Amino acid sequence: LKASRNIAKGELVFKATNNTVVFTHGHTWRKFLFAIYERFGDDEEKGEVDSFTACDTLVWSWVQALEEDGPLYIIADLDNGSLMNEGRF
Repeated sequence: LKASRNIAKGELVFKATNNTVVFTHGHTWRKFLFAIYERFGDDEEKGEVDSFTACDTLVWSWVQALEEDGPLYIIADLDNGSLMNEGRF
């Protein structure tokens, strides 16, 4: 991912869309990751699991307050905006 211009510190570079998931409890987020890991493998009969997608989703998630001095939430963007959270790809 490359920027086409200089980006100022603190400048908004991505606005959440309807592809943004907000988890209000860590337990729900963990259940989501485990569901991906357990249910989307290549071969259920062999017990294969999809660790790659679960790991990507983990990397694409972050903790953020949605309002000043508000509670922290776990946020995950499930679209191209996720690429901004992983600088090596």
